[in-house]
Amino acid sequence: MSWQFYKSNHPRYATYVVAMMTTLGVFNTLDRTIVSILVEPIKADLKLSDTDLGIIMGIGFSLMYAICAFPLARLADRGNRRKILASILAIWSLATALCGAAQSAWQLVVCRMVMAGGESGQMPIGQSLVADYVPPAARARAIGWIGAGTALGSVLGLSMGGVLAQAVGWRWTFAVVGLPGVFLALVVFATIREPREGGTGAVSARQIPPFLATISLLLRQRSFILLTLSITLCTLPTSSVTLWNPAVMMRKFAIPVGQAGFYLGLIAGTAGMLGMVLGGYLGQRGGGGWRGLTWPMLGMVVAGPLFMLAYHAPTFAASAALLIIPSVIGGIWYPPLYAAIQNVVTNETRAIAVATAAFFSSVIGLGLGPTTVGFLSDAFAATHGKDSLRMAVMVVANMTFLAAGALYLARRELARCEKLAAATR
Repeated sequence: MSWQFYKSNHPRYATYVVAMMTTLGVFNTLDRTIVSILVEPIKADLKLSDTDLGIIMGIGFSLMYAICAFPLARLADRGNRRKILASILAIWSLATALCGAAQSAWQLVVCRMVMAGGESGQMPIGQSLVADYVPPAARARAIGWIGAGTALGSVLGLSMGGVLAQAVGWRWTFAVVGLPGVFLALVVFATIREPREGGTGAVSARQIPPFLATISLLLRQRSFILLTLSITLCTLPTSSVTLWNPAVMMRKFAIPVGQAGFYLGLIAGTAGMLGMVLGGYLGQRGGGGWRGLTWPMLGMVVAGPLFMLAYHAPTFAASAALLIIPSVIGGIWYPPLYAAIQNVVTNETRAIAVATAAFFSSVIGLGLGPTTVGFLSDAFAATHGKDSLRMAVMVVANMTFLAAGALYLARRELARCEKLAAATR
């Protein structure tokens, strides 16, 4: 028997691949978001401003994430995704652990930039690999489970991170959550099968159009543009709220880091997982097309007002409870949108398509969103004092209305394309 377990042909192997990509999603988001629960200890230890923290959590991370996604996606469209995934997992895990050794804001930014470079490949490469094992109509549900893994990572980052921060300090917390990923990288290398190794599903270099030609082709596709816009505008308010919520709650209600992390992770994070699974189910019901965008569109309409209610609640318990429904909504959009992208592009451009969407959602959604919150918080400090951060988060949270508008346009375009395709058959 070969040691290369990934060459197994078990009929349930596709389920295992989805499960492993879900696990990678857990580690990806855990390592990325653990900093959100450590904001206050880091700020006090390194004597940073909210703008500094916004750069650390937002633009510093997202720029590298966006830049590295393209070359990694290009490698994935041509090469061995098993080896690439194992390598980038080891890199971002070590970078996470090294965040605990940072002595300044810029050292934290550098460590998180290295982390971002590795993490940027997980989503496009993982989705590209899963698409080789899962038929188009079922991809939304598979992506929903992977998305649930990312939400679980947020749960662990908030709840476990808060407990660890109180027990061992913020520096050792980074090491504890980062180092297990190195072992997982070995598991990925030993057990994930690359279909191209067996001679099926292979894509030769001659079949792949040049990089710039691929990008140009995608950006001329109206459906792809509107789906990317929707992903970006959905990411901006939801990621900003997720990253800054612990700090908002600790400042507003004067609660310790462990309490904020545990309850926000348990309540809001679990709701995010439910949203991902529900979004996968709704996306599958919609066949990976325009019907799957209906509920995400309606959800974004009501998410903004629900966030406002949560931030005006008189107690921490009431505020955390009111975050449940908008947190569910924050997960629903992910599976149907990314499944729709997989279904509107060609096989040889899947990873590049996801990387392109991730570029805009990273720079604008993951980058400018949290950074804008930090900038607005410092700007509001003169008039709102300690309440400035809550006011800043509310401004960005209401951008869910823009996301609803983009989803409406994408839904209408996908419906038009489906009708044209039906008419030409």
